[in-house]
Amino acid sequence: MRPVFSTKTLVAADDDNICASQTPAAGALLLNGVAVTAGVAALGTQRRVLVTAVGDESTRTLTVTGTNEEGIVIRQTITGPNATTGATTLDFFTITGVTISGNAAGAIKVGTNGVGATKWVPLDQHVTPFHVSLQMLVGTGTANFTAQYTQDDVFAKGSESTVFKSTDTIAGGAVDVVGTLISPVGAVRMLINSGTDAVRFTIRQAGLGG
Repeated sequence: MRPVFSTKTLVAADDDNICASQTPAAGALLLNGVAVTAGVAALGTQRRVLVTAVGDESTRTLTVTGTNEEGIVIRQTITGPNATTGATTLDFFTITGVTISGNAAGAIKVGTNGVGATKWVPLDQHVTPFHVSLQMLVGTGTANFTAQYTQDDVFAKGSESTVFKSTDTIAGGAVDVVGTLISPVGAVRMLINSGTDAVRFTIRQAGLGG
């Protein structure tokens, strides 16, 4: 497997850059935040979507539709927050629609939080020995990040709308981090938990094909 390099930077969270504050009836919310152009919110890099509710929306659901960085349409439905915030667990690159299942009890706004993951990178589970080196390098500032792995099949039909069961393997912060995996896993990714600095993620897999 050739080395895989990716750099991820999350700009600061913006809680209404997709939908500015509104009290919608059942159906579609207006996509009228500053990230929206021609009816589509572009987030710059795939990341989590944040819903902020003034009232109790817990008996309603909100569905977020858009694409990931691979251009695949993804969709997630979350329970409405009760005078607080709620977020997706899928990472969206663009948003093409947000709907609510019933008339809102109060004002709602939709934007982004400070969390976002890279795309899953599949690994070759048939090499011997299985040995993967993961490195995360922080730029000049700070960021909190985690390397994660999954045993789920990221190529499975419908997986583009699935929250894979992931396990944290390496956590870091303001320092560079290197770690290894020696038991076969299906795929790895890097999750940025907070911070606006660039983090470079490098994956190297060694071994002989089986």
